[in-house]
Amino acid sequence: MTKSSIYYGIFNSDDYGPILLGLCEEKIAFLGLTDAPREMRSHYKTNPFIHNIEKTRPFFEALFKEKPLKTDFFFTGTKFQHDVWKALEGIPRGETRSYSDVARAIGRPRAVRAVGTAIGHNPISLLIPCHRVLYSNGAIGNYRWGSALKKKLLDYEKRPISTVVQ
Repeated sequence: MTKSSIYYGIFNSDDYGPILLGLCEEKIAFLGLTDAPREMRSHYKTNPFIHNIEKTRPFFEALFKEKPLKTDFFFTGTKFQHDVWKALEGIPRGETRSYSDVARAIGRPRAVRAVGTAIGHNPISLLIPCHRVLYSNGAIGNYRWGSALKKKLLDYEKRPISTVVQ
């Protein structure tokens, strides 16, 4: 069986720096705040990568719009990871949850560390909003792309949508 190709593009965001977007079968497979395609390799070890700006541009342009492009996600992971990532999708814009909250939301209240690990392996940042998870004491905590960027994303999401959309 041949693995599907991952088409990717690297775009510049004035506010957040480089954004790497990967598509597989017209679904978002990777979204990271980086310009390093090797970041996708940990998620898609055997898929061929093809650089294609034209194919990925519409998805990038829709990221910061009031009504983002409707698309499905394409990713691999364990059932536990999928449960965690689904819980993250349920955190409303402008709100945060703790790792313990997420563990309780998936019915695994004692799996706080495992929840943190699953969050750290999220291949689709921003759209599966791992940045909305904080420590129980309200501290920003770690973020794959840096704590300062996590804070910037949280501050951005606290603004009303009408002031964000251009």
